[in-house]
Amino acid sequence: MPYPLVHLIWLDSIGVGGIYDGKMNVFVRTSIEDFKSLKSIKTNPLLIDKDPVLKDVLEKYQKYGIFSSSEKESRVENSDEFIKNLISYATNRANPRKLTLELTEECNLRCKYCRYTINEKHNSGRFHNNSKISIEIAKKAIIDYLVSYSKIKGQLNSEEAFAFEKKNPPTISFYGGEVMIEKKALKYLIDFSTRKASELSLKLRHVVTTNGTLLDEDIIDFLVDCDVMLAISFDGPQSENDKNRVYRNGKGSYEKITKSLSIIKKKYPSYALNNVTIQAVDSPNYDKNKVLSYFREESTKGHFAGVNTFIMLPYTDFENKNKHENFSKEGFQNLADHIFLDTISFFDTIPTDMSSELIIDSIQQHPSFKDMIKLAFEMQTKIGEYPKLLGTYFNTCYIGKVNLVVTPNGNYHLCERTDYSMPIGNVENGINNNKIAKIYQDYFTIMNGHKCKNCWAGLFCPICVAQLIENGKIINPEDSRCQQIRITSELYLKLSLMLSHKYQHIYEALNNYFHKADDTTLDEFLTNFYKKKTS
Repeated sequence: MPYPLVHLIWLDSIGVGGIYDGKMNVFVRTSIEDFKSLKSIKTNPLLIDKDPVLKDVLEKYQKYGIFSSSEKESRVENSDEFIKNLISYATNRANPRKLTLELTEECNLRCKYCRYTINEKHNSGRFHNNSKISIEIAKKAIIDYLVSYSKIKGQLNSEEAFAFEKKNPPTISFYGGEVMIEKKALKYLIDFSTRKASELSLKLRHVVTTNGTLLDEDIIDFLVDCDVMLAISFDGPQSENDKNRVYRNGKGSYEKITKSLSIIKKKYPSYALNNVTIQAVDSPNYDKNKVLSYFREESTKGHFAGVNTFIMLPYTDFENKNKHENFSKEGFQNLADHIFLDTISFFDTIPTDMSSELIIDSIQQHPSFKDMIKLAFEMQTKIGEYPKLLGTYFNTCYIGKVNLVVTPNGNYHLCERTDYSMPIGNVENGINNNKIAKIYQDYFTIMNGHKCKNCWAGLFCPICVAQLIENGKIINPEDSRCQQIRITSELYLKLSLMLSHKYQHIYEALNNYFHKADDTTLDEFLTNFYKKKTS
C-alpha cells in the first residue's frame, strides 16, 4: 500500500481531521479540501502526475517532512554496539521499579481463563505445581534489588533523591500462584525486606496480589499494619465471577472473596480506600453491565467499588481458540466505532459548567470510559516527541532492570507477562547480559521487518517483547493482533481530537489527571523534575 506510515482521520460531526505521519511522529490538522486531496494521493499516488492541484498540496506538506517517503529504513538500530550501549545505559541509569517474588506456583483456584489452568489441562508448558521459593533465594534477590536501587538513587543530590524516591519508591511485589498459600514466608519476607531497606535508608513499598479466598483476619491485620498495597482478583457478582473463578472441583469463589473484602472494608475502611485494588477480568462470557453495576453499587466516597483502584483487565485467549480462524477486520472496526459513539454519548452527559473535581469523579464511576480516555491521553503524550522517539523508541522496557521476576527455582525473568520459557539469569549468578542482548537482537529484528517498520501505528503498539516470547523463542505478532492495534490507535486519535475540539472542559479537567511523566530513567526523571521546578 502506498504511504503505509501515513494515516488520515476526519470527523464529519465536528469538521476536524488531519494526518498522522508515523515516520515523523506528528499529527497535523488539515482543511477538508487538503484532506480529500491527500486521501486521493494516498489511495493512488499516480494521480499526482495528472493533477497539478494534488501535486501542490503534496509539496506543501512535504516541506515539513510529511508524506516525504513511503519507506522507513528501520524502527530501531540493531547493531551489536547499540545493544551493548543500551544494556550499559540501563544498568547505570534505568529506574529499578519493581522486584516481583513468585512465592509459589501452586494455586487453590483453577480459574478457567488462567494460562496455568489451561496448560495443566493440556499437560504442556508451565502449570500449577507445588514449587515454592526458598527463603534464601528470596533474601538474596531482595538484597540485590535494594542495593541496585540504592546505587541508582545515589547518583542524585539530596533534593533530587528525595523527590525520586517519593515518586518512584523501591517496590517488592509478591505473586503466585496464590501467595496466601505461603503466609508464613510472606510475613517473614516483608519484615526482612523492610529491615534491609531501612539499613539502606530506603522507604520500601510492598505489593501483594491475591485471589482473596485465603485472606483471614490475622493476615489482613498484618498487611494493614505493614501498609501493604493489596491487589485482589475478583470479577464481580456471583453470577459472573463464578463462571470462571472456581476451585478445582468447579465450585465458585465468590463467597470467600466477598467475606475477605467485607472484613477489610468494615474493620479498615481507610485501608480499603487507600491501599486496595480490585482487578476484574473482562471475560467474553461475562455480562459486563452486570459486573460494572455490581461494583458501582459497592462504591463509596467517590471510590469506584469502594477501593483505591479498580482495574478492568483485558481478556487473553490462552486457549488460542481464535488463533487460526479468519479475523474480521470489519467486525472489530464496527466494535471500535460503537465504542467511539458510546464514549461521545457519555461526554454529552457531562455539563459544561461541571467542576474539574466532579468531572474526575464522574469518570471514576465509569471504568470503561475511563480506560478509553486514559489510553487516548497516553497516545497523545507520545506524539510530537520527534526526533527523540524516532531514534531510540522501542516497545519494551529496559530488560533486566525496570522489572524483575524471581521464580521459585531462582531464575530471573523480565516480567510477569512472559510464558517463563526465556530466563535472563538467576539469583545465584545475577543477570546474564548475553541473554538480554540476544532477546534485544531477536526483538529488534522483528521490529525492523517490513511488517513492523512500515506500520503507521508502530509508536503506539502495546506489544512488548514479553508478549512475543513463546516456548523459548521470540515470535512475530499475529496479523489479527496488528490489525486490532491499528484500529484501536485510530479510535484513541479520534477521541483525542474530539475531546480537545468539542469537549474542552473535559479535556482540561483530565489533562493533568491522566498525564504522568515517564521516569523510566534518571535522565527522564531529572528532565521532568527541573521542568516542574521552574514552571
